[in-house]
Amino acid sequence: MPRPLVLTTGFGPFEDVPENPSERIALGLAASPPPGIEVVAEVAPVSFARAPQALAGALERLAPRSPDLLLGLGVHRRAGYRVELRARAGLTKRGRTDVDGIAAAEADTSSGADLRTEVEDAVRAFVAGDESFYLSEDAGGYVCERLYRAHLEHGLQLRRPALFVHVPHLVHARLEAQVADLGRLVAALLA
Repeated sequence: MPRPLVLTTGFGPFEDVPENPSERIALGLAASPPPGIEVVAEVAPVSFARAPQALAGALERLAPRSPDLLLGLGVHRRAGYRVELRARAGLTKRGRTDVDGIAAAEADTSSGADLRTEVEDAVRAFVAGDESFYLSEDAGGYVCERLYRAHLEHGLQLRRPALFVHVPHLVHARLEAQVADLGRLVAALLA
């Protein structure tokens, strides 16, 4: 029987983040996955159009196998891990541009209702036992929100859960510690 498979995405550089910790953590999880779990990492550009395409491409390369969990990672400015429970239907950072120079207002093609993670109960249980993780209802309204929505949409199609976590800059926590912390979360969600 194959090991559970996680597809994780991290982002490349953007704005004042020349070395994005989400990229390094995604690659670190793939290199040192939790015991008994296989992790495949994809690095996406901070682009409204190309980030969802990178996710779709990774899923195509894995086919016919489907991941047991889709995990998106992005960076935020605070310490701790911000676990996103929903992705809004629209983008709220209307004037903010991506690495391609496209503003959120131009890129916002979302419609329909907000989407929520299917592992919310498991996430809440995990977060209750670990103060370095906290819950959020606001995925940021920028490319992270767009990619999280793509994770959730693919998850619905594949009947697999999806989740997005904003990780802190490396000044708040070492890379190895963040890889281990996210590994614990992954293992808990797949248990």
